[in-house]
Amino acid sequence: MRKIIYALPLFLLLSCSGYFRVVADMGMTEAEFKRKNHAIEVVKMYENRKVYRVVPVGNSVKYVYFENGLLYRMDEGQMFYPVWQPFYPGEMGLQ
Repeated sequence: MRKIIYALPLFLLLSCSGYFRVVADMGMTEAEFKRKNHAIEVVKMYENRKVYRVVPVGNSVKYVYFENGLLYRMDEGQMFYPVWQPFYPGEMGLQ
């Protein structure tokens, strides 16, 4: 019984690790990208291009670019924290 209790949290952690990865290959279709990645949102949309942002894990944000329905570029940026976000005075060196 103890083995099951200890094994269950480990199993849950390992099974969820794939959910937060970005699954993308150059030349992948947009429909396949949407099917394999869950936490995405459209950032920009042009006539034949789309830019998706993958919800971040940590401080980095991943952007995926499609042209005519095919993936042609991926890059990474820093997480943006708005000015209105509250902070603790100790973080900024203030007392």
